[in-house]
This record gives sequence, C-alpha cells and structure tokens, in this order.
Amino acid sequence: MSTGKENFLSLGPYPDITLADARRSATAARSLVREGIDPVEHRRAEATGRKRAAEGAFHLVAQSWLDFKRTEWADETYRKAEFVVREYLTPALRNKPISTLATPEVKPVLEAIASHAPNLATKARQYVGGIVTYAIQNGLREDGAALTLRGVVPRHKKGHIPAITKPADIGPLALAIDAYRSPIIRAALKLTMLTGLRPGVVAAVPWDEMNLKTAEWHVAAERMKMRHDHIVPLPKQAIAVSKELRAVMSNSELFQTPGFEVIRDVAVRRIRAGINLRVIRSGPGNTRDLWRSSKRDLRELRFSPADFEVGITTYLYDDTVAFISSRAEHYALSIQSAEFFAFECILFEVLWNTSMPDQSDKPA
Repeated sequence: MSTGKENFLSLGPYPDITLADARRSATAARSLVREGIDPVEHRRAEATGRKRAAEGAFHLVAQSWLDFKRTEWADETYRKAEFVVREYLTPALRNKPISTLATPEVKPVLEAIASHAPNLATKARQYVGGIVTYAIQNGLREDGAALTLRGVVPRHKKGHIPAITKPADIGPLALAIDAYRSPIIRAALKLTMLTGLRPGVVAAVPWDEMNLKTAEWHVAAERMKMRHDHIVPLPKQAIAVSKELRAVMSNSELFQTPGFEVIRDVAVRRIRAGINLRVIRSGPGNTRDLWRSSKRDLRELRFSPADFEVGITTYLYDDTVAFISSRAEHYALSIQSAEFFAFECILFEVLWNTSMPDQSDKPA
C-alpha cells in the first residue's frame, strides 16, 4: 500500500554485487511493484521465512516447548513428556519444519508407537498437538494450522490390571519376585509390593527419604501425584531390602547409578511388566577371559547373603553387554545397546574404584 513517501531498496554493496546482478534484482523489484507488492516488505517477509525455517525445525520447537512447560508441570509429568519427545518424536520428525508439518507425516509415527504402546501413543498425540500450538503462538506456524490427529491412534480398551485379592496368592508372587535375576529390579519389585507405592516413585527414591531408625519412608510432596507429603511405614522386610542396596551402592539415590537417566524408564517398565530377554548358547572357550586373575587384585563383595552364588561373568564388546553363565550349560544373555554398554562400563569403573582389594594374600 502506498504511503506517499519515497521508498528506497538497496540491491547490495558494490563490488560484492555485480552490475549484472544489480540489474536482475532491479528488474525483479519492478515486477513486484507492477503486481502491487512492496519489494521492501517482500524482502522482509523472505527474511522472516528464512528465520522461521532455521528456528522451526521440529526438534528445536519441541525443546522450547518442553522448557516452557517445565515451569508449570510436576517433575514426573515433565519426565514423561521429555521421554516421549526424546525417544519417539524427535528421531522421526527431527528436522521437519514445524511451519509445514502435516498430519500425514505425523500419522505413521503415532501408529508405530501405538503398535507396541497404545497408551504412550495417546500421550505422544497430545504432545505433538501441544508443540504445534506452541509454534503457532510464537509465529513459527500459520495461525489456525492445527493438525488433524483425532482418531489416528486406535482407541485402547482399558481393563483393570489384575490384582491379588486372596492371601494365598501372595506367596507365589513373593517367590516370583525373589527369583528375579536383576538385583536392582528385584529390590524395586520388593519395595513396590511391600509399600504399595507407584513404580515411578519407587524407582526414584532418594536415600534421605528412608529413615531406617524410625522405619518410615517420607515421600516428598513433589514426587506424589496429589502433591501431598506421604509417610509409609516400613516393615522389616523393606528395611532389609534397603540395607542390601546400601551395602552395594554408595550413590545419593537408591536406584541411581552412573548413566541412570538413560535407563530409568526402562527400569520402570521392567517393574511393571518384566522384560523379554534373548538367550543364546556360548561355548566356554569362545571368549578370552577378561577378568584379573591375580589374587591381590580380587575384590571382595560388599554384601554377600549366605545363599548368594556367583555364576555370571560380564563381557563388554562392540556396544554389546553379554552375561555369560559360569555353569556347565554355558548359557549367555546378550543385550546390544550402546547406552547400556556405556552404563555398564561406567558402573564397573565405579565399583572397581570403590571396592577394596582382597588382603588375604599379604604376609602377616
């Protein structure tokens, strides 16, 4: 729209812009004027578009949205959203421009999540909607350009989680938990059974919440769904589990070890539903023994129940963690994961550096 004022359009500094380039730019500007378009405003709009493209990649907008919501969300709510964005949405939509993100691009991502985690897919759909709304409010997407994701995720028929209602059924459950191989997950299962707390609350318990002298667990309000402090009496079995964990771990939180942030969500899912493991055969002479054999270098266990049997050797190689049985059947469990591999490497170093050498071979 004409304002009656003289307007200037810079075509660029000489000699950076050649005479031929300047003529082409001037011709293009005159064409815009003939079409009723202000060349200056057109250039500004293009600059805004380039900025929007640079700042509007999905993963950047998603992180800004998470930072914005963190101030109003509870820690657990933020943790769940950050996990879904990091593990599911960002890998699939990372560099997609939020300004043009369309429903057909998001639909297969949600369907893939729904194929193995229906409830998680519903959350992911909500999070995508929130990210798009945030982009619109911040000028990174046209106003009103919302996605049509309702009905994309199949409705999940919820049912009651089977619960033990007969005292006679408690015994088999306790035996099944006691037979769980992972000592950390086994301890978490025991504490969940003995206290009735949510798995997520149990998996993030700090040391200072448990008072073994008064036999009480004081759960902080910010970790409870209803935002109220919660006091749980600890039976002697729960105290025994806590002591066992304290004997083998020295970090500030019971279930937190180096790299815990990476595997915390996996641990919570294990507590809820267990884990499917791949079992493979391994001959006893296939792998070089990586453990130190000198008696002076052997480390004593910090905690060793009377019935504890050491029958597993751990091998770390090529982003793979292998737990190999020392018994005659020579079975092994192989888990291929770069994150788990890094976690095990750090954990071994921590345990090695904090344990004490066996002094039995030193002269009196």
